[in-house]
Amino acid sequence: MSENSPNKTGAFLFASVLVCVLLAGLIGGGYFLNQYLTTLTTITPTAASTTSSPATPAMMYFEPGQEEVTGRVLLPSGTENTDDLLIYYAVSGHENSGGDIYQTGVFGPVQGEFSHRIRSGNVILYTEHPDYALTYAGPISNFPGLQTEEFRLELTKGRELEVELKDDKGNPISNATVSAAPVISAHQFGSFREAEKIDENVYLLKMMPATTLRIRLSAPGYSTREEDIDDYDHWSTQMQIAKPTTGKVFDADGNPVAGAKLRHLLVADEFEDPTHDALMTTTAEDGTFILDQLAEDAIYFGIVETPDMQRTLFNELKEDQKDVEIKIPKTGIITGTIRGDFSLLKTINNNQPIVGIQQLLTFTEKTRGSHSHSSYSPFDTPYSASINDLVNVTNEDGVGTFVFHGTLPGKIEIQIGPYLVPIDSNGQDDWHVELDLTTGKSDVKINPEKR
Repeated sequence: MSENSPNKTGAFLFASVLVCVLLAGLIGGGYFLNQYLTTLTTITPTAASTTSSPATPAMMYFEPGQEEVTGRVLLPSGTENTDDLLIYYAVSGHENSGGDIYQTGVFGPVQGEFSHRIRSGNVILYTEHPDYALTYAGPISNFPGLQTEEFRLELTKGRELEVELKDDKGNPISNATVSAAPVISAHQFGSFREAEKIDENVYLLKMMPATTLRIRLSAPGYSTREEDIDDYDHWSTQMQIAKPTTGKVFDADGNPVAGAKLRHLLVADEFEDPTHDALMTTTAEDGTFILDQLAEDAIYFGIVETPDMQRTLFNELKEDQKDVEIKIPKTGIITGTIRGDFSLLKTINNNQPIVGIQQLLTFTEKTRGSHSHSSYSPFDTPYSASINDLVNVTNEDGVGTFVFHGTLPGKIEIQIGPYLVPIDSNGQDDWHVELDLTTGKSDVKINPEKR
């Protein structure tokens, strides 16, 4: 048994799935399993609605610190925007000490004028309005103690792009999903917007900024593709017939599991920016699955989740694997008892009190590289991702309780009101947490009783 006072946090942290490739330092933007709360997510920057990509700023060095960044969001008419928008930012550069600067964030909502303190460095701002193309401004150098040039985020309708799809034999592909996100300097800004089908095999992307676009193509039976393209009005391309991967999911007793969901949390591919937030497939009645839309040369990492919330990780799924077997062990349960000031609990859906559970997961990719004693030697490349769940709290006679199924190996953080309770889990132990919202005192026990 251990008693501790959890760190008090100023905000309710439920980030969407934030994926970190540990060796590359890349950060992608988010997803929720089940009924996740919509939150503000920082995204590795990419593009917006101007006529050209921003110029690379001259080499500058910045003192540590912050400065007020000001600007306006303008409609095509030149008048100020009156809708609530979020402003995303990315800061890069070099510190005088020699270190590199990289930071992303978000503030708002804002309408017309805005101001926000942002750390020193070269700043790019962007915003996404549902009726206009993604719009950016910058980079503008932000020095502590100096007034920064005003940012102007000028909303436009952007441009349109027709995408025509055929297979490698020239046959039209009429059941594809086509989407695109803007790219600047090989990094993606904002979210993918889906195209509208306008002909048998022609898909129209609307409100696209005048920058490089990252096009994502997927269709049943074809390998998923992503490709960066530049200034086109009409783009015709081919998709390759997929090499399906097949497999089966079993429970801890060796029985096939129907209705199990395979979700990928990250993908290592040629773009190096991990993609995530996607349901890959659901197992059939006999526990089998077929994956016939995997991207060529991509490696998928994620979780398998049964209807009763048993979970396990999967590593390195790729095209053309046969008879993959995934076994789900019995997973642990986290129970909780909450007392004290219930007004501190976050609520959703008609004031239903909730706690948040974030799990940090680690995946490994088996790679081969050079070694001093041989031409090839295996190395493990680690990746990490986090998943977030919201769990209902039941309040009876002033005592709140919750139950969470689906723990996985790794570090777990339980957000109870303003308090954060950490657990280091092996994925199979049962835990019980008690917390007093008034005092912030918590008591964490492992295996308090057998299930």
